[in-house]
Amino acid sequence: QAFDTNNGVKVYDLCVGKSLPQWLTGKQKASLRKDAEFRRRIELVQDFYFNASSGRVRMTADATHIVATGVYPPQVKVYDTRQLSIKFERHLDAEVVDFAALADDYTKLVFLGVNRTLDFHAAYGMHYRLRVPRFGRALAYDPFGCELFVAASGNEVFRVDLEQGRFSAPYETVHERGVNAIGFSEPLQLLACGGESDGLSMWDVRAQKQVGLLDIDAEITALQLEHSTGLTMAVGTAQGEVSLYDIRSSRPLLTKQHPNQLPIKSIQLQHSGRLVVSADAKSIRIWNRDNGSSFTNIEPSADVNDVFLVDTGGSGPLTSSGLLMVAGETDRIMSFYVPRLGPAPKWISYLDNLTEELEETHRKSDEVYENYKFVQQADLER
Repeated sequence: QAFDTNNGVKVYDLCVGKSLPQWLTGKQKASLRKDAEFRRRIELVQDFYFNASSGRVRMTADATHIVATGVYPPQVKVYDTRQLSIKFERHLDAEVVDFAALADDYTKLVFLGVNRTLDFHAAYGMHYRLRVPRFGRALAYDPFGCELFVAASGNEVFRVDLEQGRFSAPYETVHERGVNAIGFSEPLQLLACGGESDGLSMWDVRAQKQVGLLDIDAEITALQLEHSTGLTMAVGTAQGEVSLYDIRSSRPLLTKQHPNQLPIKSIQLQHSGRLVVSADAKSIRIWNRDNGSSFTNIEPSADVNDVFLVDTGGSGPLTSSGLLMVAGETDRIMSFYVPRLGPAPKWISYLDNLTEELEETHRKSDEVYENYKFVQQADLER
């Protein structure tokens, strides 16, 4: 565990240290207990890695399981936060573009593959496979209407009625070159569709018609709607811009430019807070949604594919923690802890104690030289 300070905010990298090779024998693993570097190493969850890279990482709504996808071969791994260990892993026929949880736990999952398939999984394994007419790009789920939305390479947003088990008539959007990102607002029952061209369209799923069109002169690569009210929307573009909108207005409240000018991969709005977490392939930016001021920046050691801001868990309103899980082009699923962003999740509450001990140790090492003055050779010769 190492930490870096950016803008006065400490960021703890929980993935510092060597990963264990899979071919180690039991005796070799036992001998590592005497290795000081190995003993200082923190493993957030047991076997929190893939052979090559990870593509997506999320937590279930009940905060008891982590679901991650990666390669190679294409597979999904589910981790139990109560045991801090892997629960099961399953191999898939194709790489996962996106996935969604259809229940509050891991028992109902759907995976969108690069081979135009929707794989529905239950607790016992693969349940059903459905073929999508076009190559899919993103998923969104309406739990009230029991309807799954699939953004694809054409102008249609496909609708799968999970109660009747069939396709419904798709939404014909204005995005002729394809829909890259979609987001569903549960409080307002609105579906936002961000296109490769022609801006962003908003659909009322109750009336099944378009109710708004936002003119954005850039390709939209990511979007996020606020969970509590649904009135705030964050939109990320291929030029590295993140704009915040009130869905009742066509003018952005605020626009934040990522210095790298790379496509935005992921956007997270902090629950019960005023911060935004936006990520491109090279950096993760945390900033204030009121004035755009930078809170802190994180530059992972590998390219970023997905970022998830973990909730604290427990009963009551949703509250974001200070833990970030990052899927990227490395074998380990990266994780960062920012104490000033929020407390540690309940299932890994010991993180707060570890960071306090680390700060104490660092402070003591500074105090060793408090009463000393460092001189150069020229000072000694005077």
